[in-house]
Formats: sequence, structure tokens, C-alpha cells
Amino acid sequence: MTRIFISYSRQDEVFSRKLAAALSDAGSDVWIDVQDIPAGLKWSRAVQEGLDICDVMVVVISPSSMASSNVEDEWQHYLDRRKPIIPVRWLPADVHFQLNRIQFVDFYQQEFDIAVKQLWAELERVRVDGTSRRREPAPEAPRFDMRAAIEAFYKARDDKDWFAAHEWLQRMRSHGKVPRTFKIDVLEAEVREYVEEMDFERETAVKRQQWEQDAAREYDIIRLMARHDDPARVWEALQTFWDTFEDYDPDGLGERFKPMKTLRLYVEQSAISLFPNLVTAAKQYGVNCVRTERYDSADAILVYQLLLPEMREKFERKGVPIFTIKSIMPRDDLLRELVKLAK
Repeated sequence: MTRIFISYSRQDEVFSRKLAAALSDAGSDVWIDVQDIPAGLKWSRAVQEGLDICDVMVVVISPSSMASSNVEDEWQHYLDRRKPIIPVRWLPADVHFQLNRIQFVDFYQQEFDIAVKQLWAELERVRVDGTSRRREPAPEAPRFDMRAAIEAFYKARDDKDWFAAHEWLQRMRSHGKVPRTFKIDVLEAEVREYVEEMDFERETAVKRQQWEQDAAREYDIIRLMARHDDPARVWEALQTFWDTFEDYDPDGLGERFKPMKTLRLYVEQSAISLFPNLVTAAKQYGVNCVRTERYDSADAILVYQLLLPEMREKFERKGVPIFTIKSIMPRDDLLRELVKLAK
């Protein structure tokens, strides 16, 4: 698959991101620095790697990009290595003579969707022959229709197509003769808020998707450990995993491998027959109940409901908690108290 490097000025980021998304949705492999630079990697090094791994460059043409030394360094790098370049005209600008010889795709005078189809066709041509196409003589540009542009802006705003609305405002501003009554500064600020909100939501969704992919990949290793490794090591691996991927446990491995808390119980004679049921029930709560022969070394004392008062008084003097079991199956409140004590 042909990999595409998008070179642009930061002032044209909204359009450039929209273009990158459109190409990605169409099946292209796109590199753009707002989303392909890993955290902690130096920007210049990341861009160099992007330039090296990509096969073709799309240069976003605008006054700000043509004034940018970074953008010039990027497309000059491709020219020096005879790698294909496709300029896309986003806003009218004085284009460097070396770029001006290359045929561009016009996003300024055409609807975005139409221009994207032309760009896609040009990318397919580049994929086949691997060269930039020399510029053909351009027909005389039609006069900019400000009224039609304003109408197109309002339609985009009414449709809540904030990226398109932002584009129309930029086109009007680049034309330089926006009616003062239109209040373009106020409208730009209003639209920019929506664009930034949509960008944030998209970035959040991308980060969440990446988080889930990373979590699933690492969790799969713990699945393998769960089949073959010592339970204590599986539990230790889960603790390390949850430091980064909190609460991610689709298979419920935490419940399976969580170490049980051990509770030492002195079981009074009358409660001995009920103790096995308590042990079984407590394990479901993550508590391992064991008997001890000495009540003064026990965590708690288990007695039957008919314990004599003098015996209860003797145990209470030792300051050890006393739990009363009243039936064959221990009550939930008793189990919850045991869990609380075990913690």
C-alpha cells in the first residue's frame, strides 16, 4: 500500500486533518504529525522517519505553508530524492517555482468531495508510475463569488458541518474583501470552538481505541500465564498490568487469582459441626478460614448461638472478636464481618 506524507502549515491544521481523515477512510495509509508522533519522540526525528517511510507527499498549498521553512524542507527533501509530490491548493498563494511546475489538485475552487476524488485518482496514478505530473496550463480562474460563499457558509453551519463552515470562512478571508457587516471574526471564533470540540472528541476516541488495543495485547499474555504459570506470579502480573490499564479484566482473572486472606478462627466445641460450611462460603468471599487450637492466638472466635454466658464472658475478656453462627448455612452479614476482619 502506498503511504502518504501530508506536509502542511500549522495554521492549516483543520483542513489538513480533514484531508487526512478522508484519505484514511478511503483506505490510504496516511502519515500526519498531529497523530503519528509517539509521546516522548522528538518532533524533528519523528518527521524524518515519516519522510523516509512514506512513498508520496501531499503538500497543502496556502500562504502560510509557502512561507514555512519546515514545509519547504519537507518537499525539497522529496524533490532531492525524486520521490513523487502532489500539491493540493487549499488557499491561493505564491507557489515556489519548483512546486509550481507540478500539477496540483484544486480544493479552493472545487467542493471538497470532488477534489478528494481527483486526489485519489492522482495517488493511484503515482502508485503505478511513481512520478510527479507536470503542471498543465490552468484555465482562467473564475471571479470569487462572495455572496455564494456566504450562502455556502450558512448552509454548512445550519447542517452543523463545522469543518466545511470553517473552510468557507478561510476562503472568504483569503479573498480579502469580506463585507464588514458579515462579522467574520465573530463567526470564526464561534465555529472554531465547535471544530476544537470535534477534534477533542476524535482524539479522545482514537486514544481510547489505542488504549483498548494495547490493553488487549498485554492482557493476552496474562491469559497465557494463567494457563501455565504459578497463581502468585499471575496475580503479580495483573497488579502491574492494572497500574496502566485500570479495571481492564474481561476474563475475570482478578477473581480467579486474587490471593485469599487467611483468618485464624478458634471454633468453640458446639460450633465445630457448622465450621465446614463456613469455610466453603467464606472462600467465595476471598477469605480462607482455618482452625486454631488456641483462642488467645486466634483472629476471631466462632461460637454457636447457645453459648453459655460465662463462656462468652471468658472469651470477651481476651479482647478477641466473637462471631455467632446460628444455622447450618452462615448468614451473609456474618460473612461480610469476616471479610472486614480479614482486611
